[in-house]
Amino acid sequence: MKKQKTISYQTINTYHTLSKLTAKTQNIWLAFHGYGELSEKFSKHFELVNLETNYIIVFQAPAKFYLGNDFNHIGASWLTKENHDIEIKNTLHYVDAVMNQELQNYKTITINTLGFSQGVSIMMRWLSYSKQKVNKVVLWAGILPKELHKEDYTSLSTSKILSVVGNQDHFVTPDIAIEQFSKLTQYFNNHTPITYTGVHRIKRKLLHEIMESE
Repeated sequence: MKKQKTISYQTINTYHTLSKLTAKTQNIWLAFHGYGELSEKFSKHFELVNLETNYIIVFQAPAKFYLGNDFNHIGASWLTKENHDIEIKNTLHYVDAVMNQELQNYKTITINTLGFSQGVSIMMRWLSYSKQKVNKVVLWAGILPKELHKEDYTSLSTSKILSVVGNQDHFVTPDIAIEQFSKLTQYFNNHTPITYTGVHRIKRKLLHEIMESE
């Protein structure tokens, strides 16, 4: 008889940081990369930000795989439909572990979050689960988790919610973007939709403007 079983064991994952936590640090940014990306490459989007006042933590999705048939480039995924709930639980515990390691002595510094593409769903699940108070929440070209609703985000009642999407995005199409903008406006008190000319990609200049804005 075939039967699927589960087991709990210790595992190790990585993440990347930019800058150092000092007395001059004013903002901590938690960043969640998109599908098929790695934290090391995603961290490059933040290299032109003022790193004297901003400390960046870029989380790494756990499931790595080769991109293409040449086996030279590697990407990663946060979760799949297979064992979906287990993968979410594992990832949430990973984010908690990074937070405890990095920020246990810096709990008074302003925290902001940014998710891109698939990273948006993980970011929003963690914010709902952890009840972490944050200043800005940037949802870049991503979709809210279907299983979560307005009442799951009570800890974000005073947060600034910014949803960003390109007008040529082939994943978050205009119709999907309008639907997401509407849902975010219903869920959150302070939602600002932002559109730009471009595709499914981070625009660094716009990213820096968002990070430096009040």
